[in-house]
Amino acid sequence: MASFWPVFLVLPLLTRANEVIGDPSGFVSVGYVDGEWKVHPLLIDWDEDLSIIARANFTNAQTSTGWMMLEIQTRETSPDQLQAEAAGIAEGYLTRISIEESYKEFYSNDICSKDPLLCQWVEDTFVANEALVGGKIAQFSQTDPYWHQVNLYYLQMEGISKGYQLKALQDPRPGGEADMNPVQIMHLNFIADFWDLLEQYKLLKQSKDYNETASSSGMSRPSCTVIIKFLEDKKDILFGHNTWHE
Repeated sequence: MASFWPVFLVLPLLTRANEVIGDPSGFVSVGYVDGEWKVHPLLIDWDEDLSIIARANFTNAQTSTGWMMLEIQTRETSPDQLQAEAAGIAEGYLTRISIEESYKEFYSNDICSKDPLLCQWVEDTFVANEALVGGKIAQFSQTDPYWHQVNLYYLQMEGISKGYQLKALQDPRPGGEADMNPVQIMHLNFIADFWDLLEQYKLLKQSKDYNETASSSGMSRPSCTVIIKFLEDKKDILFGHNTWHE
């Protein structure tokens, strides 16, 4: 009946005056009616409302286990494109604060604070690449499995941005918040590619002074560990992934 993805998140613990702040645990159901998305802050049974495309459960247990867990289900009988975008909307809606704070942690307070021109160049590169990819998607996504999957990836990112913006409008944070645009959502999803772009950027800047500054800027690269195991008895695949920064 439904496709299912568990997502485990470990992010910096946010505190203010001995009070833990962050995304609260919660549920969401995402429906699609007459060409418009509807977000309901509760779990709705699949059979109760046939317009529901995705459901999600977010658990913030950072103060007890150090983990946050996001579980998303989508209706298998819905078109792939709707499933992908609905999953993104659910993620963006339930993890709005985590998304913003992750961007601040990796970009605003770290990478971009050390070299703002680099971040602007990367953003321009992302925009140009998205236009190129968009053309390929329009041309091949209906016939080529590869471009079909690429299309779903971009649709999910678009959904994350929509869910984030909707939650920000419904529940503004005290003191305001960053205006996360779709390109910044791309920054977070392409953070592994950032380091390849950094090397290209340094090649484009042939100045000795620039290269010395970039090499000594102290930018820290993310590291990751992954485990993939085939479960013979269950005919299933178990996978785990952990990424850290600093």
